[in-house]
Amino acid sequence: MELQISKLLNKIWYQFVGLVIIFFPIQFAQLPFQQYFTNFIFGKWIAYLAIHIMHLPITTITISSDSRAMYLLFFTLFICSIAIHIIGLFLKKYNTTTLFILLQKMALYYLAFHFCSYGFDKIVKQQFYLPEPNILYTNIGSLHKDILYWSTIGTSSTYNVFLGIAEVLAGMMIIFRKTRLLGLVLAVGILINVVAVNFCFDINVKLFASFLLLISMIELLSYRNLFLQKQKWKITIASLPIPHQQQLLFKILYFLIISIEIIYPSYIANNWNDDIAPRPLLHGAYQIVNPITSKYWQQWSPKMVFMHKENYIIFQQENGETKDFKYCLDAKNKILQFSVAKNKIETMHFYQDTLHRQLLFIHQLDTLYCHALAWQKMNVLHNEFHWSVEDY
Repeated sequence: MELQISKLLNKIWYQFVGLVIIFFPIQFAQLPFQQYFTNFIFGKWIAYLAIHIMHLPITTITISSDSRAMYLLFFTLFICSIAIHIIGLFLKKYNTTTLFILLQKMALYYLAFHFCSYGFDKIVKQQFYLPEPNILYTNIGSLHKDILYWSTIGTSSTYNVFLGIAEVLAGMMIIFRKTRLLGLVLAVGILINVVAVNFCFDINVKLFASFLLLISMIELLSYRNLFLQKQKWKITIASLPIPHQQQLLFKILYFLIISIEIIYPSYIANNWNDDIAPRPLLHGAYQIVNPITSKYWQQWSPKMVFMHKENYIIFQQENGETKDFKYCLDAKNKILQFSVAKNKIETMHFYQDTLHRQLLFIHQLDTLYCHALAWQKMNVLHNEFHWSVEDY
C-alpha cells in the first residue's frame, strides 16, 4: 500500500513539474512569448477563480512573482496534474514509465538551468547589483528589508562571484549522472539558504524558490538507498530507452541552448561586470544648492535629485520621502522630459558642467541648481579587507 501511494505521488509530482516548466512565465531572452502564452491560456480562469470562487482581491491577472495570480496558477497546474493522471488511467497506450523518466530528466535539467542562470547573473553582477545613489543616500531605517539585503549583498563583488561559482558548479554537476548526487547536496544547501533569506527578508521570490528547493530535495531522496541500504522503487532514476550517442548529442545541444540563453544578454549589452558598466548621462546624486522659491519646483520641494540608471529621475524631499518619474533624454538638444500623470509631461532643459560638478535644470525662467556628489567614494563601496581589528 505504501509503495502504491509512493508511485502515485511521484507520478502526480512529475506531471506537475512538467506543467510548471511549460507554463511558469520566466523571462527567457530567446523565448519572450511565454508570459503572453500563459496569460492567454490561464489568465481568464485565474481571474474568475480569484474573484468569483475564492473572493480574493486581485489587482492584476498578469502572472508575476509571488502575486496572487502566481499562487493560483500553481494551484491550477497541480489540479491539472491530478486530472491528467486520472485520464491517463483510462488510456491503454499511456506509457507511464518512459513519460515519467522523461519528466524527471526535465526536472533535473530545469533545476540545472536555473542554478547556472542565477549563478552567472551573480558573477557578472546583474542580480545583486551595485546600490543606486538614491539608495545610498536614503536613511537605513527608511529602507524595506528586501532592498536593504539586496543592496548590502550588492556592495561586495567578491561575495557575488563566490555565490555565483557555487551555483554554477551545482548546476553543472546536476547534469551529469556521476556528479549528480554531490550537485543535489550542494543545491539543497544553497536553496535552503535562499528560501530562508526570501522569507526572513520578505523578498518576492518565495514561491518559486520553494518550488526549486522541493525539486532538489525530492531528487536527492531518490538516492536514499545509498544511505539506508534498502531497496526502493527505481523508476525515477532509470535511464531513457535512447542510445548513448543520442543522449550525448542532447546534452551538447542543451549546453549550447542554455549558454546562449544565459550569456546572450551580457554579450549584446557588452556588460560582463555591471559594477563598472557605463551609466546613462546625468546618472548620479545631486544636492540642491539654491533656495526653492518658484511654484514650479515647490510641487516637489526637492533637497536632492537622483538620476537612476534605469532612466528614472527621483526627487527626495526634506522629510526623506521620494517621488520618481520615468524620463527620456535628448542629449543633443539637452532636453529632459518625464511624465508626472497620464496626460501630463514635464519638459525642461539641462546644462551639465562636469569640471565644476554642477547640473542645472531649467524650466522656462525657473532654474534648479544642483551639485554632483561623489557617491562612488562612500565608505560602503570601499573594497577593504582587514585581518585584525587593529588594521581598521
